[in-house]
Amino acid sequence: MPRGGARNFAKHACHRRKCRTRLPFPRRCRRGKSLQQGIIVLNTKGTEGGVEELVGVVSKEMEAEGASIGDVQDLGRRKFAYTSNHMESGHYVNYSFTAEPSSLEKIKGRLRLNNQVHLQYFQRKS
Repeated sequence: MPRGGARNFAKHACHRRKCRTRLPFPRRCRRGKSLQQGIIVLNTKGTEGGVEELVGVVSKEMEAEGASIGDVQDLGRRKFAYTSNHMESGHYVNYSFTAEPSSLEKIKGRLRLNNQVHLQYFQRKS
């Protein structure tokens, strides 16, 4: 290690502008589909259909953007810690799916336009 504690990092083999990961040795970026987990809170106020119909609509929107849905867990209705947009509770659904990293932003944008989706949180599963 050089003096001063600075380490020499090599550039990526892909040289993409969006990739900002610094590696201590040259290696290609991980591209391709990765396993993701998304928790979606549904707003069921004013809906004519059931919760199962809303879960199906959300999964179809995710599949339209390139995700392949693996497992869907209905976590039930839970109360919020504080009122959010005049809502005291929401219906939580956990989706496990595989998708490209670029299509995850498209999924987030598409679900943002859906009025029945109150909150969404995604993370990569290892």
